[in-house]
Amino acid sequence: APRGMFRNTRPDDLLAHVLKAVLAQAPSLDPAAVGDVIAGCAMPDGHCAG
Repeated sequence: APRGMFRNTRPDDLLAHVLKAVLAQAPSLDPAAVGDVIAGCAMPDGHCAG
């Protein structure tokens, strides 16, 4: 949304917060065991568009 709370936040920065929260919820998962994370944008606009 053009006036949304996260309008100035890059999508990859949002994803970083989500991944940290997921890892916090799975203490038995070693973060070093996660090699790659693949994410996509279904409707690119703004920061995702390029």
